[in-house]
Amino acid sequence: MIAQLHCPRYPPPVPAFSINPSKTPVHPQTHLAPRKAHGFTLIELLTVIAIIGILAAIIIPTVGRVRATARSAQCKSNLRQIGVAAAMWSEDRKGDILPIHNSKEDRPNPFNAQHWPSLLAPYIGRTGTESLANYTDVPVFLCPGLGAGPEAFGYGINVLISPTNGSSIARPLLKMNAVATPSRTVRMTDNYRAPADKWRVFVRQPSYGKWKTTPPGETGIMDFRHPGQTCNVLWLDGHVTSEKPDTPFTTNNDLWDLL
Repeated sequence: MIAQLHCPRYPPPVPAFSINPSKTPVHPQTHLAPRKAHGFTLIELLTVIAIIGILAAIIIPTVGRVRATARSAQCKSNLRQIGVAAAMWSEDRKGDILPIHNSKEDRPNPFNAQHWPSLLAPYIGRTGTESLANYTDVPVFLCPGLGAGPEAFGYGINVLISPTNGSSIARPLLKMNAVATPSRTVRMTDNYRAPADKWRVFVRQPSYGKWKTTPPGETGIMDFRHPGQTCNVLWLDGHVTSEKPDTPFTTNNDLWDLL
C-alpha cells in the first residue's frame, strides 16, 4: 500500500473568500447623499402650458374643419342617392320630373299633398306614407350640416321645375325631355328653413338676391352652410357640385328654368 504523500512546500490554495455565510467578508459601504426632489420651476411650467395652448389652437380648428368637410361629403352622398331615386321615380312615370308634391286634382291643399320625400319613399326602402313627419328620421333626407330638428329637412326642390306655385297642385307634371340642358338645370339644393317655419321642402330660384349665408335668413332659399361658404347642388342629370354665392344663379335663370 502506497502511503499518501504530503508535501508541506505546496499547501492547498486558500479561497479568496469563504462560502460560509458566517464568514462572508464585509465590503466597504459607500454612503451616498440623499437626492433632493427636483420639481418644475415656474418658468418651465408656463412654457409647458404655452406649448399645450399652441398645439390646441392648431389641432382644434383642424379637427373642426375635418368634421365639416366630412359632413359636406355626406351631404353630397345624400343628394346623389336622392338623384338616383328621383330618376327611378321618373322612369316609372314615363319621364315625369319629380315635383315638390303630387298634382292630383283631389288634393287642392298643398299641405295635404304627398310631398317628394313620400314620393321617393318606396325607392329608398321606406313605406310611402303621406305625412312629412314620417321622414324626419330618414338620414338621406337630412343634411348633416343642418343639425337636428323636429321638422328639419335639409334639401329643397327647385320650384321652377315643379308644377306648383303653392296654391294649386292640379297642373300636369313637367317632362325630362323638355329640359334643354339637364346638366345645368338645378333639381335640388341645400335649403334653409326658418326656425319658426314648418316643412320647407322647396327652394326658390334666387333672382331676388336672397341668400342664406348668415342668420337670419328667409325660408326656402339656398343655404351656404358648408366649408368655404358653399351650397351643395343636385343637378337634373344626377351629378352633384358645391357652389358658392358668386355662382351666377342670380343673373342666369337658365340654371333654374327648364327651357
